[in-house]
Amino acid sequence: MKDKLNFYYNSRAFLTETRNHLIYGYRVEYFPKTEFEGSSNLVEEIWKELNSLINSLEKKT
Repeated sequence: MKDKLNFYYNSRAFLTETRNHLIYGYRVEYFPKTEFEGSSNLVEEIWKELNSLINSLEKKT
């Protein structure tokens, strides 16, 4: 259980890094606005799912 929780913590950290790269890419005009918004929405959805998984596992431990 602890390994799974650590995996989800790491996944959330990598997702944060991905989000930061998306923001930077948009700022330097590497991504068009529509692509940035679509990707940001996906990141947001994944973030919510990961937090739900983490919260549920934390309650079990």
